[in-house]
Amino acid sequence: MLIQQNPAPRRRNGTKRIAAGLSTRGRRRRRIKLIASAVAAVAVLGGLLFPLAVPCGGELWDDGGECVGISDGSTSFHPEFDAVAAKIWAENQRVAGQRGITIAVLVPIPLPSESGQPPNGLLSTDQIRALLEGAHVAQVQANRYDLKVRLVLANEGSREQAWQPVVGELERLVRHPQPLVAVTGLGVSVQQTVDGARALAAAGIPSIGSVITADGLNTTGTGAYGLVRVNSSNDDQLAALAEFLPRNRPDLRKALVVADTNPADFYTRTLREGFERHFGAYWDGPRPSWMPYSGVPRTPGIVAQFNSIAGRLCGDNPPDVFFYAGRAILLPDFVAQLRQRGCVTDRPVTVVTASDASDLQVALGEPGPNDSPVSVIYTGLAEPKALKDPRWNPTLDQYQRFEAEFRNNGFPEADLRNGWAIMQHDAVLAAAQASRTAIGQGLHLPAPTDVLPQLYLMNDPEHVVTGAGGSFQFDPVTGDAVGRRIPILELTPAGQVDVLDVVG
Repeated sequence: MLIQQNPAPRRRNGTKRIAAGLSTRGRRRRRIKLIASAVAAVAVLGGLLFPLAVPCGGELWDDGGECVGISDGSTSFHPEFDAVAAKIWAENQRVAGQRGITIAVLVPIPLPSESGQPPNGLLSTDQIRALLEGAHVAQVQANRYDLKVRLVLANEGSREQAWQPVVGELERLVRHPQPLVAVTGLGVSVQQTVDGARALAAAGIPSIGSVITADGLNTTGTGAYGLVRVNSSNDDQLAALAEFLPRNRPDLRKALVVADTNPADFYTRTLREGFERHFGAYWDGPRPSWMPYSGVPRTPGIVAQFNSIAGRLCGDNPPDVFFYAGRAILLPDFVAQLRQRGCVTDRPVTVVTASDASDLQVALGEPGPNDSPVSVIYTGLAEPKALKDPRWNPTLDQYQRFEAEFRNNGFPEADLRNGWAIMQHDAVLAAAQASRTAIGQGLHLPAPTDVLPQLYLMNDPEHVVTGAGGSFQFDPVTGDAVGRRIPILELTPAGQVDVLDVVG
């Protein structure tokens, strides 16, 4: 699949003052006191509501009310990331002046005033925190070698709207004494991610996606030579489900496809196309019954749409399973309508979807005493329960080393649950491993153009990335991960997550 080129967005604005909430070490306590005093003054003057202005600081700038740019950990961008940013900063200070390289983590960070799943952002604070923690663990492990790793955080804005100027700043880091050799993370499966990868490729900088699963978001699909990804694609995940379901769930025979209509989201679009491609036996005729929806969480509009779709269970010849081609942020609303349906309340219903559902257990919560039974079967990018089990993980020692380092850094075990820390760890690990290979026994520092071909040369059993989520290779043509084992998971009607199988 070729992902089309969009026109370049507007250029960077000049530095402005923004709403309070940015967390910067060294000035934090003083700023909090100033903010508290200012808020009190506003209340005394009549409780007027207007943004409290503070400067972004350092090399950061304002973009529409949020600080964007690149930080070495001295700025966390969000209060929930203070702890991990402090560890990154300390490790960067420890290796400063030594022979080393820079690896960037490019992510869309929510506004400082938002916690959990932002209503307008792309990723939740839980997801970003897990990514940063995984990146830091890989940094610590890589720094046991002679070639040290300096890690920087690149915030492209909560909707990736500032990707262009931030990528421009990343390009400048190639001339740093510890030069930038790769960019990891990359956000999610939207056009801004594609544009950023293309710009980096044009500058000769490799980019390594950690959770970009849409089909075609790779070297060949985007035309960005240097874009690889450590995660399995939507097509890989649906192929695993297509292998698992007929063998293990023969009771699921008739399906409806519930699909987001947002054309800008490559994840949901290619997920819908994949369901049509892999599951033709689940509907009559050449095409499935497609139930479209659009909207934002917990609003009357989306609830009404999902209620209408859930009502299909009340008609003649109702479905056994819903194939959900949408983002997990809306999945709790859909499952809630299925749980609270007004008919056939004792009949089990199954929803099948892909890896964006990894945080569903927390977002959905336990069912109520009068809820109808609903289970969700989904694929994971990496599942700690499976990775800890030698029956499902032939490279158990690799995960154990990662998990021990994760705990040694004081990171909460709950942050491993969605698999994002594991994926981001493997992306940084791949960049560091390729950098060491690029220089061999030499004492020179690698350039991005030295590291880039080494990624594509990790393409056979003798040249693999020894990741926490298992060993894998990169396809030398597409840049897709090869050899990833895909866990099949179920959120049961009782609200527990079980590992059903691992395919691959």
